[in-house]
Amino acid sequence: MLKWRGQLVNNTLFPSDSLVEFWYNASNKVSKLAAYQAQAFDAYKKLSNQQTTTAFSRFVSVQFDWAPYTVIDQSSSFKDLGNGAWSNDLAQSYSEHTEVKHYTDKLFLNITNYSALQLLTLACGYSKVVYIPAYAQVKLLLNDLLNYQRSSLVINSTLFIIGAGAQVTIVDTYNPENQSAQLSSLWGCIGAGASVFVVQEHALSLESHVLLHDSWFLDSHAQLKIIKAVTGGALSSLQHDFMLEGLQASVSCNFASILKKNQHNAFSTRQYHTGEKTESSINIKNVLYDTSRALYEGTIFGSKEARAMLADQQQRALLMSNVARVCAIPSLEIKTKEVHCRHGSAVGKVNREQLLYLQSRGFTPEQAQKLLVEAFLEDISRGLLQEELPQVFALIQRIKNYCFLT
Repeated sequence: MLKWRGQLVNNTLFPSDSLVEFWYNASNKVSKLAAYQAQAFDAYKKLSNQQTTTAFSRFVSVQFDWAPYTVIDQSSSFKDLGNGAWSNDLAQSYSEHTEVKHYTDKLFLNITNYSALQLLTLACGYSKVVYIPAYAQVKLLLNDLLNYQRSSLVINSTLFIIGAGAQVTIVDTYNPENQSAQLSSLWGCIGAGASVFVVQEHALSLESHVLLHDSWFLDSHAQLKIIKAVTGGALSSLQHDFMLEGLQASVSCNFASILKKNQHNAFSTRQYHTGEKTESSINIKNVLYDTSRALYEGTIFGSKEARAMLADQQQRALLMSNVARVCAIPSLEIKTKEVHCRHGSAVGKVNREQLLYLQSRGFTPEQAQKLLVEAFLEDISRGLLQEELPQVFALIQRIKNYCFLT
């Protein structure tokens, strides 16, 4: 059993029915959230009890006077992203664009399918849609799209609609300069044959609290690659759901976290295979210093229709102190026999023999340890194309530098 902020963690990460309660307690550490937490919790309870036949009232921000989240000039919310791509307020786009209405109905009519965090961001935050037409080539800097929301309190949800055959690169860098809290959810619908590459970096301040939940839906032959890194933060909880619904859809997710002092990170993945010949791969790397804590929970689901599926899930953690702790809970739920699945987890310290070998070749103990940590993190760039490597190498270099900051 692992203690998480003083509470015992059992065989689940954050059950959906208790996630808001968890955030409700954790947010006491953030002064800007404290004044609003009771209202947000009440809003969630009302939202979860209402009938889903209402006319999408959940896309309208709850009026808590949370400027600038509820006071938005709709005339300035539209943004042209080039090559036919655009972003806009979700509620406004729902009434004006048939395609947005189609995906919105498909995703959100049954709100019981979503976690409490996702419901909370829909109810209390600003919802945006990003539309990429078929066969477009677009690079998006999410920081530019959400710049007005990057303050000490962030509550938002984003829907990505990516057309068939599109090629999209999404770069998201969240680097708060002071104490902050971020509650965000993301839904992505990737059309047939589309390719999406996501690079996300959360360089958090020591007192930051981050709760994120991303859900991706993939059609036939769609491809999704995610490189994600988290450094710092008092508490970060990230959940990623991947729904591989189409024939030969594929997902690759490489995640790294660097934690120091009393920082805590929870990362959860769920790989849902419902289409034939689908592939998914999850690679987790954690480096922990001081009294930091990391928790990983990953599940691979295979339906009866997911014949010839291929799924992989690997978690590795490097402990740089005697009191750092890691808990990993990998699991499989497979309902078909025609599969190839594997999962694994390993936790350990820097190899003493490797350290001695490097020192025998002239490296100081500090240099030898740094070299081994860098080699451990280098693995998150595996499986990338040549044109994807430059920005990923820059990300890896930044998290390496963070490792050795005093």
